[in-house]
Amino acid sequence: MISLLLLAAHLVGDFVTQTPWMAANKLVKYEIVYRSSIGEPGQPFLGPTNFWFSAAVRALHVTIYTAGFAPIAWFCRLSVDRGVSFLVAVWLTHFVTDCRRWASDKSWCAKPIMVDQAIHITTLAILGVLFKL
Repeated sequence: MISLLLLAAHLVGDFVTQTPWMAANKLVKYEIVYRSSIGEPGQPFLGPTNFWFSAAVRALHVTIYTAGFAPIAWFCRLSVDRGVSFLVAVWLTHFVTDCRRWASDKSWCAKPIMVDQAIHITTLAILGVLFKL
């Protein structure tokens, strides 16, 4: 039963409440940028162009996502300390997982989404066991 509640909260949080704007902007984008030091010509390097912006968008998505797990913590009658710890663990693991694409889509366009979802669901299963839900 609890496994289904965790899965339902995940699906609602990751698909229903995530807007197209969040999905498009939560990943750090890398491109060739030019860095110059003290007026000298810039040297090209591959670097993030939107690091803080994408981190803020990802934090917004993950906060909304995590809110869906609060009723599960209540339903499982977790103490306040354990409930907050569970929600922090959900938030942190989801934020880290969403920081990048974990697979290439060169051979199969759905692969990055499938790998991402496999990581999220496996993480939730581990958290469910660790918190004895």
